[in-house]
Amino acid sequence: MLHYVNGERYEGHFFNDSKEGYGILHFNDGHRFEGQWKNNFAHGQVSQYANHSHSPSPHGHACMLWYAPVTEM
Repeated sequence: MLHYVNGERYEGHFFNDSKEGYGILHFNDGHRFEGQWKNNFAHGQVSQYANHSHSPSPHGHACMLWYAPVTEM
């Protein structure tokens, strides 16, 4: 697990000190990005989860699925 100075954290796989493979990036406001990483960037299919305290949802959670640009380095 990687803890950032600002309190955010990354849980997942690393390769050569970079986020690589499956992982979850947790933000202080309750949001998180969950999915595949390559060279420290979201790569391929990634889900974004939001924790909205004022959401009409009874649980206050929302999910958005998006695809990060896939580029070869």
